[in-house]
Amino acid sequence: MNTKLSFFLIVVLFLGLSACKDDSNSTINAGDDIVVDQVDDQLVYPMPTPFEVTQMLQTSGTPFSVDIMNPVSNVDNYMQEISQALNLGVYGADLAYASTYNQANEVRDILAAAKKLSDELGLANVMDQNIVERIEQNIQNQDSLYKIVNNTFYNTYDKLNQEQKGAVSLLVITGAWIESIYLATQIAISSQDNSILMIKVAEQKYNVNTLLPLLNQYTDNAEVASMIPVIQNFKTIFDKVQVDSLGDVTIDQAIFDEITDYSVSERNKIIAM
Repeated sequence: MNTKLSFFLIVVLFLGLSACKDDSNSTINAGDDIVVDQVDDQLVYPMPTPFEVTQMLQTSGTPFSVDIMNPVSNVDNYMQEISQALNLGVYGADLAYASTYNQANEVRDILAAAKKLSDELGLANVMDQNIVERIEQNIQNQDSLYKIVNNTFYNTYDKLNQEQKGAVSLLVITGAWIESIYLATQIAISSQDNSILMIKVAEQKYNVNTLLPLLNQYTDNAEVASMIPVIQNFKTIFDKVQVDSLGDVTIDQAIFDEITDYSVSERNKIIAM
């Protein structure tokens, strides 16, 4: 897979699919490496994962930038459950970004940070040394990497829910979603032609309408409740995105700039926790 094309696997992260999977898509036919527990609906991963994209975009001509990722040196700062969960999602998005550019050293560093947070959240058997080694061994094989990383996301979500930690699982999803928008907007700014990417960002108006009701199910959890106004504000901005009768979105520069500014602000708050 061409690096400049596979690069878009991360800049669209959750952007390639504009809505969460319905019940009929709860089984992922991506090969033997994918193991998705078919339980009740609440255990189905409710948002597209990093790598889970159905289309490629044209090359942006934008080079890889380590500066737009969350520094792995920050991992030791995350002592509270909310910061650990949100930033596990952030590092998951960064992992996909670095791996699509075959940045082996960055992938190893991000994996170490993500594993540390996973262990502290009680997920040692989900992101174990075997998973880390398999990701490293398949850094040049995008198809295998897709399967391994998706498998890890599904199993993380499933394990957290099985252990009655649904609130934590939603914080992980929220962190990854915010980081995906942040990365996409930053890449769009640097891109030679960002019109397609701007549309993909605009399509997040659908995903924010999926995420917000999920968070609202946990209003009695202080950590989740603290993120509801953040996602509500995202929704307020995305509500300005116009949708035609065919469901296609349009976005102008002013709205895109508003999304960009807000994603920078909230993402930086998360990584500074």
